[in-house]
Amino acid sequence: MNVISVNILNTSNSYSFNADDVSLTPTTEDSDSGQVYNCDKDYVIDRPDDDILKIFSYPRNSIIRLKTNDGVYYNIGNNDIPAQVTIVPYLQKATLKVTCKMLEQPFV
Repeated sequence: MNVISVNILNTSNSYSFNADDVSLTPTTEDSDSGQVYNCDKDYVIDRPDDDILKIFSYPRNSIIRLKTNDGVYYNIGNNDIPAQVTIVPYLQKATLKVTCKMLEQPFV
């Protein structure tokens, strides 16, 4: 089982979610600020408790740490440009939606 850690900015709250499959292939894009790395991705996770679903029912500024299936670690988001994280619940599973464009590669 793969674990995705989510730290919400400006709080001491940290959450860990079990994911079925963790992979990330950041794509490069040109923007007004130059070249950015698009790290948008949806992850299927085990359905968390209702209290956690309420916390992530709207986008939360976060820093995400994950280890992909091939053993590579990533930090997605930082204090300057955080990742936006929401969770969409389903019956047994949920989708962790990550939206983030970074100015540097997310490799640790």
